[in-house]
Amino acid sequence: MPWKLSERVCEPEILDRPDLDPEDVLPAYRGLARLHRIANATRIFLEPLQAYLRRDDGERTIRVLDLACGDGHLIRQLYRRLAEAHPHVEFYGCDKNVHAIEHANEQAVVDGCEGLHFFEANIIDEPIPPGFDVYINSLFLHHLDTPVAIQFMRNLAACAPDCILLSDLLRTHRGVVLTALATHTFSRSPIVHIDGRRSIRAAFSASEVRGLMRESGWNGVTLSRHWPERFLLTWRNPFA
Repeated sequence: MPWKLSERVCEPEILDRPDLDPEDVLPAYRGLARLHRIANATRIFLEPLQAYLRRDDGERTIRVLDLACGDGHLIRQLYRRLAEAHPHVEFYGCDKNVHAIEHANEQAVVDGCEGLHFFEANIIDEPIPPGFDVYINSLFLHHLDTPVAIQFMRNLAACAPDCILLSDLLRTHRGVVLTALATHTFSRSPIVHIDGRRSIRAAFSASEVRGLMRESGWNGVTLSRHWPERFLLTWRNPFA
């Protein structure tokens, strides 16, 4: 049956499977990292994170956690851009996939990010790790059924951080075309090809994102759109 853009279809992605052969996983991670670099996804988080850090006086340790970090590409890039100028900031990443965490730790050493820490955590079936000042989350929400996504956002807000930065794909005609072109042009991994198609079909539309915000009780949130067909939710604690 032909797929309609108006319909969100959430299918399990191959990279989410715990039984994957590492020989298949690593090419997929390399392909995804290449796509992230081409899309310059780091910039979506860099400016608001810098804005948050500019408000800080440097007198306290600030802990930043990338939830569902995958292979850690995003948090490694943020670490490389920010760690030297902000030595009082600690950077962490967590994911439930043991292969992802192993690869993230290996790449952190290769990239010279010795101060970056990764650990395993299942942020859906277990409580979100507490005690962090900034939570960032990228390209994770579309993996979740809508009720689970709403509960995840509620749980995240309940951690009472200073700042939350959450970004994902937008389900649009342009997004469908760009995803197909990018995944097949810049990666030879069949996993990337299949998961790319599943990702954009499972992405939320802009109106659906606003619905998630209402249902999860996220008040005072800024919703912004970014190339290539992504959105960012920025929330700041007014009392921080």
